[in-house]
Amino acid sequence: MSKLVRLVLQSDGEINLPELRRVSGLSIRQFERRFKAIAGFSPMHYARIIRFQSSKRKYVSQELHTLTELAHHCNYTDQSHFSRDFKEFSGMTTKSYFRLLDDDLNNECQIIKGLIIATEIPTILTA
Repeated sequence: MSKLVRLVLQSDGEINLPELRRVSGLSIRQFERRFKAIAGFSPMHYARIIRFQSSKRKYVSQELHTLTELAHHCNYTDQSHFSRDFKEFSGMTTKSYFRLLDDDLNNECQIIKGLIIATEIPTILTA
């Protein structure tokens, strides 16, 4: 059963849960009970959490121009479905969260840029 939980994690929550249950050879009730005992959540809820986490990683690591693109890239049926899940798990709207994230990333870039410039100045002055 731990292997099945890992499959959900490795698939970024985008896995066919009825097929996973069938492969387990367990009844629906047994599958859900055992899955919850290991993961702490029902299979569907766990898959939604993993997909939410995946959407945050994909936003940071990929060039997606809109939240609609991100929603479709994460296999949400539409942006409203994505926004609903996002608000449920983060407590924030997608727009607010990603604006805050972008500000933090910009601040980190400025700090890193400042560190690079600070280390280059002594080299320039001594050259």
